Amino acid sequence: MEKYNYPGLLARNTGSPGALNFLLSKYKECRQEHVQCGLRDLPNPFYPSRIIDVGEMDDENVCLRTTDTFDDEGPYFCLSHCWGEMQPYVLTKETEPMLRRGLPVGTLPKTFRDAIVVTRKSQVRYLWIDSLCIFQDDVDDWSTEASHMRDVYGQAACTIAATAAKNSDEGLFFERTPELLGPREIRATWTPTVAGLFWCDRETIWTDGVERAPLSSRAWVAQERHLSSRTMHFGATQLFWECHQCKASECYPTGLPNWALPFWSEDGSTLKSDIRHIRQRTANLPSNSFDTKDSPLVQSEAMHPTELYHSWGVFRISYSMCDMTKEEDKLVAIQGIAKGM
Repeated sequence: MEKYNYPGLLARNTGSPGALNFLLSKYKECRQEHVQCGLRDLPNPFYPSRIIDVGEMDDENVCLRTTDTFDDEGPYFCLSHCWGEMQPYVLTKETEPMLRRGLPVGTLPKTFRDAIVVTRKSQVRYLWIDSLCIFQDDVDDWSTEASHMRDVYGQAACTIAATAAKNSDEGLFFERTPELLGPREIRATWTPTVAGLFWCDRETIWTDGVERAPLSSRAWVAQERHLSSRTMHFGATQLFWECHQCKASECYPTGLPNWALPFWSEDGSTLKSDIRHIRQRTANLPSNSFDTKDSPLVQSEAMHPTELYHSWGVFRISYSMCDMTKEEDKLVAIQGIAKGM
C-alpha cells in the first residue's frame, strides 16, 4: 500500500484537521502542478454579479458584495448543495440590506457555516452560494444569473460539494467509524495458488461515496460538477478530491487505484473529461479544422466523435434520472454544458 500513501486509521469526524488537510493539500497541489486544471482563459478576471465576502477566520459576520467594481480581487469558491424541503436563508429584496451590512455566521444553515470555514481555511476570501447571491424573488435576476452558470462554476478556483447532505442543515462534516474504512490486510492460505499476503478493499469507494450520494441525485448539480475544474466532495464517511487530473480520497490521497474508479455508466465526469481532452488536442488548430470530413482533425484519432457522442448519451441518461423541483428548469439546468459543447 506504500505506492498509494495509505495514511492508516482516519479520524472519527470528517471535519478533523487531518481530513481537511487532505483536501487543502490536494487543492494546493492542483493549483501549482496540474496544467490541465487551469481555468478557461478570459480577457479579464471573471466574478459572479454578487458574492459573499467571508472575511477572516475569526470574523463573526459575512456580507454580500456586488462585484461590478472588482478588478482582480483574488479567487472565489462555489458551494454545491441540496436545498432540501426546508428553504435555506435566501437573498430577497427584504433580506438584501441585512446581507450587505453583514450577517452573523451563526444565523446561516450549517452547510453554509461549514463551507465558510473551508473557504477561510483555504485562504480564499469569497464564496458564491446560489441562494445568497441570486435574488429568489426576482424572476429576471434569476434568469440572468442562471445563464451565467458556465462561468460562475467554470471560473471558480474550487467547488465545495456538500455531497452527503440531503439539505442545508446537515452540514459538510459527519461522524464515522474509521475501523470500517480503508483496505484490509488478508493472508490467504486456503490454496497454494493464491497463498500469500493481500490487501483488499471495496471497489465501489468512489461510486458509493460520490456518484450515489444525495447531492448527485439533483439535476442542477450535474451541471455544477461538470463545469467545475476542481471539486472537494464532503462525503458521509470520507472526503474526496476531484479535478481534471486526479480522483483521490482520504484513504488513497495520491489517487484512487484503477479498480476503485467508477464504471463508465456511473461516472459523472466522463463527458467533462472527453471535452477537456478534445479542447487540449485542438487548442492550436486553425478555426476551419472542423469544416470538412477531410480536415486533419476529423481524419485524425484525436477527435473520437463516436466516443464523445457516447459520453454525451451517458450524461443525458444519468441527467434524466436526476430529481428536479421545477420541471420547467430541465433545459436551463444544462445550459452551461450546452454552451461548452
